This record gives sequence, C-alpha cells and structure tokens, in this order.
Amino acid sequence: VCHNCKESELNGEYILCPKCKSFNYNLDCEPSFSGEFCSHLEFSLDFDQLGDERLRGFWCDGIDQIPISPTSLSKGKIRKSKKLETKAWLGKSGQEVYSMTIEFGRLALEKYLNDESINDCIPEGNYKNWISVDTVSKNVIVKLK
Repeated sequence: VCHNCKESELNGEYILCPKCKSFNYNLDCEPSFSGEFCSHLEFSLDFDQLGDERLRGFWCDGIDQIPISPTSLSKGKIRKSKKLETKAWLGKSGQEVYSMTIEFGRLALEKYLNDESINDCIPEGNYKNWISVDTVSKNVIVKLK
C-alpha cells in the first residue's frame, strides 16, 4: 500500500506509486540490494590485497543499505544507470565515511531485475579488478559480476 495515497496496487519492493508517483520501499520483501547483501559485500572487501601501502590496514565497518537516492533502487533506474550510490564506513579505524558506487555487471543486473539475490555477484580474488579506492575524495567503487 502506498504510504502517501494508500493506493493498493503496488507490486514490488521499490516502486513508484502509479497514482501519486511517490516512491515506496516495501520492508516486507527481501530486496536484492539489502542489509544481507551489504554485509556480504562488507566482509568481501580486502583492501590489503590492492597492493597500495596507503590502504594497508583499511577495513570496512558497514555499508548503508539505503542509497543516497532511494529512488535509484527502482528497476528502471538500475536498468538505465547500472549502478547504485550509497555510503560506507572505511579506513584504518573503519569509521571514515566514504561514498560508495556499486556498479552492476551483466549478471548482477540480470539478477536485480529478476528480484534475485545478488550476493553471488560479488567477485572473489583479483581485488584490483573490482575495487577502486580514492582516499583523497573518499570514494570507493565496487564492480559486481
């Protein structure tokens, strides 16, 4: 049910109401981009493997499951942009706020659009191919399969 106008024909976890165009986030569904996915991604990040001494000892203490723009979770926007922007807590203390861009590869995009888990789209190994960190602008980019 739409939180704004009470329209009852909402069929999805992230959806614009067809009646009033309000964005709705359905907490009853387990969406593809979720706290579970963010935890999997958090524990998959190994900054020591990037070979950059400035990142030695970096770790992640969390990834926000609500993107900077919650409407970016809609399938239409993901299909078009193929990315989400959120924030993560990184650094040697794990407490510095970084902007995080999560780019969807072909498999992640397909699974997201089909309401499937994207946990297995997190690459393993070859960290330089899928993690990029800019400590000056405090930005991290993660590329999913």
